[in-house]
Amino acid sequence: MDHISLGDSATAAVADADTPSVLPRTHEEKPSLLNGRYELTDRLLGKGGYGKVFLAIDHGNHGQKVAIKICDTSGHCSEFQQKVMGEAVFGKEIPYHPNVCKTLDSFLIGHIFYIVMELIEGKSFDVYMRETKWNPTTLQFFFAILYHIALAIAHLHANGIVHRDIKPSNFMILQNPDGTTRAILVDFGVSDQFDMVKQERRGTPIFMSPQVAEWIGIDEKCDIWAFGVLILLVLTREEVPLYLKESKNSDQSMAFIQNLKVNPFPAKLTENKNPMVRLIANIAKRCLEIKPSMRPSAAEIAERLSAFKA
Repeated sequence: MDHISLGDSATAAVADADTPSVLPRTHEEKPSLLNGRYELTDRLLGKGGYGKVFLAIDHGNHGQKVAIKICDTSGHCSEFQQKVMGEAVFGKEIPYHPNVCKTLDSFLIGHIFYIVMELIEGKSFDVYMRETKWNPTTLQFFFAILYHIALAIAHLHANGIVHRDIKPSNFMILQNPDGTTRAILVDFGVSDQFDMVKQERRGTPIFMSPQVAEWIGIDEKCDIWAFGVLILLVLTREEVPLYLKESKNSDQSMAFIQNLKVNPFPAKLTENKNPMVRLIANIAKRCLEIKPSMRPSAAEIAERLSAFKA
């Protein structure tokens, strides 16, 4: 999905008329509950290709606030329906990890599929990248977030899941009670199991590995490539060339891949005076190896980035 952002801009969003919402009521009226427990509000938290996400109240768990993704499967092919249901299955079955959003429940009412997730109150990483000024303090912050993202990817891979759409907008940045921050993966829309990976082009074009772009040999190393692109986006900031910008045009993905094949990785990054930048850049360089077997594992990346953990 595009992103689930619970910052000030998201709180002001209003649901479209064709999306279920809860109308204002008096205190004597009882709310209409989904599946007998969830009170859906009209606060839109985010939207993407598979549906919209709203704030809800879980009356089956002491009024806990949750996020509910609403996916209308009517008029869609069975493959779309399987993808939507697959997202719920991955989110529910994967063991808990502090860097992965937990799916709490899912159910089908008519042709509407509902996915109930823990509520992550924060901003998406892509918003942070746009709004945060570059300085030594924020550099440490960004590198700590990269460490958390590596942990999330490593957790998926350890549980046999290939995400296939690693990008900044799929990670929320949460402020912990102790003042530290952590990145949380919030979307499983196009994920696959290791032993059931479909050899087809999925995900956001600019983050697609050569294997995804060419539809051959797709495995968990496509997530490592995407992480390498993400690192480059963090390091280059305003200097990101056209072929690194997110685009729905898959030809730009191929342009980036071809560029890496004929041009060396930017020396201004791998030989930077700042040792932190050098470390991160060299990790990105390894992630962006054309040959998948040359890319490091997510667990290895997390180990190398552990010096930045908050």
